Amino acid sequence: MPWTRGSLLGEGGYGRVFECLNDDGRICAAKVVTLRPGDDERSRSAQAEIEKEVELMKKLSHPNIVRYIGTERDAKELVIFLELVPAGSISAMLGKYGRFKESVVRGYCREILQGLEYLHANKILHRDIKGPNILVDFAGVCKLSDFGCSKELYGEIASTMTLKGTPQFMAPEVLRNQGQGYTDKADIWSVGCTVIEMCTAKRPWPEFKTNEAVMYHVAMRQEARPTVPEWMSAECQDFCAQCFARDPGDRPKVSALLRHPLVHDASLHHHQRLGTTAADPAQISLHVRSRALDTGDGGKRGGGRVAGRVQTGVRPKAEHAPNTTTQSYESEAQLGAPGRRKVPMGGVVLREDS
Repeated sequence: MPWTRGSLLGEGGYGRVFECLNDDGRICAAKVVTLRPGDDERSRSAQAEIEKEVELMKKLSHPNIVRYIGTERDAKELVIFLELVPAGSISAMLGKYGRFKESVVRGYCREILQGLEYLHANKILHRDIKGPNILVDFAGVCKLSDFGCSKELYGEIASTMTLKGTPQFMAPEVLRNQGQGYTDKADIWSVGCTVIEMCTAKRPWPEFKTNEAVMYHVAMRQEARPTVPEWMSAECQDFCAQCFARDPGDRPKVSALLRHPLVHDASLHHHQRLGTTAADPAQISLHVRSRALDTGDGGKRGGGRVAGRVQTGVRPKAEHAPNTTTQSYESEAQLGAPGRRKVPMGGVVLREDS
């Protein structure tokens, strides 16, 4: 696939991501992975993870999932071409607008569930549903990204026992990991956490300062459930209560949640579509801010330098494993310094995990 390499958009443990122009005129994201010869376990494991991710994405085709385009390989590099999702992530939009109005939460929750229903129908667990992994395209349509944690399941008892994800969004059975495995119901818990995130502009469990404290509390305290804000509607509170059932068998399937009153007939007006030219903060945010973004220049560049910056699915490490969970998303500028940084890139996350 002949292509022209453009500007560097992000980099991480497995490689770098560039904006690129293919010979057919398409602009997309190119994840370039340097192939290092070696027979050590770490090299083999890293290559196996990348190949697994590619094979999984090849099978996916849905309007609410970041699209795989193709690969190119030579002796030194593997290049993975992905749909470029330019508007940013849900978490970046929370930094721009503040917490969302419930009508916006309803619409985007429905789109998240539609993408997740497709994955589960194809026996795939996402295992890392959260704001930074939900990207928004030019039309304001959200797309699930980051399939580095995803797991393809086989057999009648579809379960897995590996620990993957982000602690603030992980279900109790995943954190306990007592050898019994877990199913697609773990993703349902994460959807509820993402609803809380969109309603509050904070991750769940902001009262805990470390990931370890969150993990212990959720895994060991039988009553532990993320706090549902009192200002949310009865429908929204009921939706979250179903997602946060401690027994995964009591949580509904995605298909059942799509029939829930919160999302059943939910739709977004074009002024509510995030990242579009028609987006109206008054239609999106519960508290419209007087400044566009905290950019350090009085907000003069908020709508251009930051809001217009290309985003895809490679996020900063701070979003993967933050030292604290108490801050809200103040602005996209706080997620990393300008220039070269690790940002969401087309659905595949370049991880720094050792």
